[in-house]
Amino acid sequence: RRPLESFDRKEDCSTELDADATAIMLRRLPTKFTAESLIQVLDEFLPPGRYNFVYVPHDKRKLRNLALAFVNFTDPESARTAYVFFRDVKHPLLGQTIRVCQADIQGLG
Repeated sequence: RRPLESFDRKEDCSTELDADATAIMLRRLPTKFTAESLIQVLDEFLPPGRYNFVYVPHDKRKLRNLALAFVNFTDPESARTAYVFFRDVKHPLLGQTIRVCQADIQGLG
């Protein structure tokens, strides 16, 4: 049997966002972290109306999240602000091992 490849390889994350990027993906979230918790964190450092989509996939059988989250922002500047925040700041709700990357799919359209 071949070992499963991890979806969480450090080399999957570039060091910067593309200039027009508006969506980020967070990895290694605490398993009890919710969309409401993520909104609480976002509201601490971004003005209202700077993001328009927050998704924290949830496993209903295991009653926990999948350790991932996706956020879309209304403009690239807000996405960069969030990217730097999640990359550099240690927040008590997020734990120590969180990773942030540019999401593969950008925008809501």
